Amino acid sequence: MRFKHFCALVEKHISIKDAPLLLEGGTGLGKTRAYLAPIASSEETVAIVLPTHQLIDQLLASTDLEAVGMAGGAFRPARMFEKRVDYMAHRTIAMNARVMLCTAASVMIDQRLTGNYNGASRRDYLLFDEADQLPQ
Repeated sequence: MRFKHFCALVEKHISIKDAPLLLEGGTGLGKTRAYLAPIASSEETVAIVLPTHQLIDQLLASTDLEAVGMAGGAFRPARMFEKRVDYMAHRTIAMNARVMLCTAASVMIDQRLTGNYNGASRRDYLLFDEADQLPQ
């Protein structure tokens, strides 16, 4: 029941542009799928923002994206690639994905560069997952 309620709140919120929403829920509630399902059924561009690359990898390795019929492109910084051409190719894929996974640090950099770093700040929605792990 809580999953459906959480999902309904996110779904309703997606219809209201530029309105902040903070939802919290306990471990095991199914929050990830509860926010992914309404995103999957919309056509909006979304950046799912996680505190670390480890959490991005964890989401990619889970069945959550597949369960809602969605794929996500993960943005990685240039330092994670040996060759600049590999970074640029990867960056293009992530930026063109309807759902991009990125870190909070990359969103801050993107905002400072007016959307020219990874384009996160130009997306229809920024969804901060695990926001309690972000620096205050």
